[in-house]
Amino acid sequence: MSWIYYLLEANLYLAAFYAMYFLILKNETYYRLNRLFLLSSTVMSLIIPTVQIGILLPAATGLYQSPTAVVPDTSWGVADYFLLTYGIIAALLLINLLMKVYKLLKLVHTNKTTKNADFKLVELPGENDAFSFFNYLFISPGLSLSSVVIRHEMTHIRQKHSWDIVYLELLKIVNWFNPVVYLLQNSMKEVHEFIADADTANHDLGTQNYTDFLINNAYGINENMLTNTFFNKSLLKKRIMMLHKKRSGNAARLKYLIVLPLTCALLCASTLAFTKDYQLIDLAPRVTPPEKSAAGQPVPLNLTDTVKVTLKPPPPAPPQHKKIQDQVKLPPKHKKIRDQVKLPPKHKKIQDQIKRPPPPPPEPPQDTAKKN
Repeated sequence: MSWIYYLLEANLYLAAFYAMYFLILKNETYYRLNRLFLLSSTVMSLIIPTVQIGILLPAATGLYQSPTAVVPDTSWGVADYFLLTYGIIAALLLINLLMKVYKLLKLVHTNKTTKNADFKLVELPGENDAFSFFNYLFISPGLSLSSVVIRHEMTHIRQKHSWDIVYLELLKIVNWFNPVVYLLQNSMKEVHEFIADADTANHDLGTQNYTDFLINNAYGINENMLTNTFFNKSLLKKRIMMLHKKRSGNAARLKYLIVLPLTCALLCASTLAFTKDYQLIDLAPRVTPPEKSAAGQPVPLNLTDTVKVTLKPPPPAPPQHKKIQDQVKLPPKHKKIRDQVKLPPKHKKIQDQIKRPPPPPPEPPQDTAKKN
């Protein structure tokens, strides 16, 4: 269940970032900053759920209770059915992505390809379109000599816009249930076209002539969702409006700093509003309090504190009877034995305990007979 909560929390933050873009940054002409914001917001929304600020958490009280054994439930629940549905839809979207890539690769192998210094030009006979995918520029023979079209598509190739498209496709596979992902994907394609239009208009025809070129060539386009298409009919009106829009001033860049307090607010919300076990980083962990407070009272320990207890070995049990050598203190040599021995109680008197040594044997009589 933890991964479900993680996905829901991450998509909630993604919606918050996109709401900021839609309300504050969408109409600004800093297109490259908008692109950076959209990409970084997806990364931050995935990272924030794994981060917490430990000092904001209340101190835990009470004694730790060992977890009780839980018998696993083998019956299917709501989470299991959601997992099955989630996996089926994600697999279908992945297959769809692979099919789009296969169609593009098939175009490369079945049509004439010309290698240039910065890109590979693939001619599409029978088509009247131009689009790019990574360093491949797909173009109809009638447009292959148009410097305007080639410059526009070269902007997509140089700035690696295809990486953004593939990344958002993978993000959509993981978060297919969030409608914000589809809105963000469309916004990214708009930003790509705004960047390429501004670059082409500034270097070739000028704004008005480039606008006329777009209008005259916007007809019947077969769009591929993985490519940056030059004649994108659905975006034509927005592209022309942004071409003639007054450039944003330097003060408008300060709007992008709003991402800092928004990120801090989401970090605090992730710490306080959610009880989770998938956090990996603690930016400000709670410091373990000392054993006693200033008033000399013991400070309650948190559940996460480690208590070090040193156990002393128990004293040895006293013997039931002391040995005789522990009872007798050896005296100086000049004292008598009965003054030397101190007998414990419950024993007989010293005269009953000590046996005097036997007298020495008499010396053998000496032979005094004289020899005759």
